[in-house]
Amino acid sequence: MSVSGIYVPPRYRVRFNANFKPALPVQVETDLLPSGVFGIQDGRTPRRAEPAKVLFDQKTGEMSLKTPGDEPMVLDPVSLPDLSIGIGQRVSIVGSQITWTEPSTPAANPQMVAEVIERRIHLLLGVLPLLGYRRRAPISVSKIFVKQDEQVVGWAEVVKLNLVLRPYNRGLIEDELRTLEARLQTCSLDTAQWWALVYYSRALRIGGTPFLDDSYAEIITNYWKAAEAILGTWKLKEVQASAKRLGLSVAVAEELKWLYELRHSDDVAHAVLYRKESVEQLEKLYADRHDKVRRADNVVRAIIDRVIPGAADR
Repeated sequence: MSVSGIYVPPRYRVRFNANFKPALPVQVETDLLPSGVFGIQDGRTPRRAEPAKVLFDQKTGEMSLKTPGDEPMVLDPVSLPDLSIGIGQRVSIVGSQITWTEPSTPAANPQMVAEVIERRIHLLLGVLPLLGYRRRAPISVSKIFVKQDEQVVGWAEVVKLNLVLRPYNRGLIEDELRTLEARLQTCSLDTAQWWALVYYSRALRIGGTPFLDDSYAEIITNYWKAAEAILGTWKLKEVQASAKRLGLSVAVAEELKWLYELRHSDDVAHAVLYRKESVEQLEKLYADRHDKVRRADNVVRAIIDRVIPGAADR
């Protein structure tokens, strides 16, 4: 089995600082999220075949490993040298870190070296879902550094990072809190409208994840569910009639039709990879996703603002 011919959406590009020397070997250090490939407390794990149970402290949010008799466990450090995992270089795993070395290439330039490392990372990202499936564990990369002589000379950065930070104006929030009860007394909110707000909030929360490709389908699905809750129908032929009854403009009704069709499209509701015959066709599934999310947000806010008095921004 090989992943070398599989299309994996590009995620990382490699950058070097001024200390990088193309003629020297480089060590690539890939840190996985704390759960890693071995589970909780990834730097140290139970000894082989030793029964263990995971305890979660609801008060502190901390997890720990205990014996069946609730005694603390003796954990062994994770250290697996010289493994072949199908990425073209042998790797070592210590704790939650996967490391490999790219040999020196005297005639290489920084761009050539970066492309080699990027291809290797690309293969690693292709391998991790297979390992994760067999172990029933989602395995994700946390950060990647490139080193020479134990000094950081480069890193792999995310091509598109969907980091959403919303600094709130304290004065406006204070005003909202002071007037909230009065608005609740004058606002007639039914069950469907409340659920529309819940679905909209879910779309915002999911949309704040760093990698939009990982959550795009769920974002669009929740935006549509918010609209559907208010429209009272999931049938395309009834969407525009329902929008008209609510007093929405023709333009908003057309956008709702667009959102409906997007929800049922190839890149949200259906896995139609078997119909894609080229890399270019696969890339189209990932094109303009930020714009589609923004457009979906706009149309859902338009319908919520129309039917829920006081919901719109002042």
